[in-house]
Amino acid sequence: MPAPRIDWTRLSIGLALLMLVYFTITNHVDLYPLNNLGPAGPQWPSTLAGWIQFVIFIALMATRRRLAVLAALVIAVVWISLQFRQWYFPYLFNIGPVDWYFHHGYADTLKVLPPIPGHAVTPDLQHNLLQLLSLSVAAAAIMAVRQSFWRA
Repeated sequence: MPAPRIDWTRLSIGLALLMLVYFTITNHVDLYPLNNLGPAGPQWPSTLAGWIQFVIFIALMATRRRLAVLAALVIAVVWISLQFRQWYFPYLFNIGPVDWYFHHGYADTLKVLPPIPGHAVTPDLQHNLLQLLSLSVAAAAIMAVRQSFWRA
């Protein structure tokens, strides 16, 4: 009996919803030391920006049309790219502003990555988990694009 075929479109939508739930919880529920909401202030603009992007992502994916699914992939890639720019340019290359890191209290949150001597930023666990979920969404979206082009 052949293995069941994975519906990558459905999986990418499910992962996007999981990521949005995690993103919303960590933006609004104090889970210190996982997050540090006190210094950051209201997170509604950030939450709304994420939801707008991924509601569009989900709508595009749900159409299952080749170009729409490809556009959804672009959204996922831009999202993870912005996270990489924000967290890993300062962490790995010591490039970019770092005042946001201290101003929003990220220096006081849980870390699993080792600090790099001379670099001010170390990505925290809250954002490592968000980035893992974001990469999962992007990977599933890549497979959904491949699947949509194979169907054609």
